[in-house]
Amino acid sequence: MVYLYIGAIVVSEAVAYYMLKNYSMHRHPSLFVAGVLCYAAVCYFLVRSFAYKDIGIVNIIWSVVSILAILGVGTVFFHESINWKEGLGIGFALIGIVLLGGR
Repeated sequence: MVYLYIGAIVVSEAVAYYMLKNYSMHRHPSLFVAGVLCYAAVCYFLVRSFAYKDIGIVNIIWSVVSILAILGVGTVFFHESINWKEGLGIGFALIGIVLLGGR
């Protein structure tokens, strides 16, 4: 169940980033409101996830998966890119998630 909540956190946060990035470019108030509401959803799902795993473990999994999701949003929708050092760092973060999976 915790992974369902973490998935909801990641999706909510990725949508929030998308909305807020668009707001920074277009200044349409509805984009800002949508971003804030998505962050409220992040808080809700985060609190729910704490019933199933330790705070630190939830945060690590959420952070790494969120980085990947937001990287995807930036790449697909805003044509952003990463350099090899950033890619290496993301690879190490993924290794951390694999190591945590055995816990």
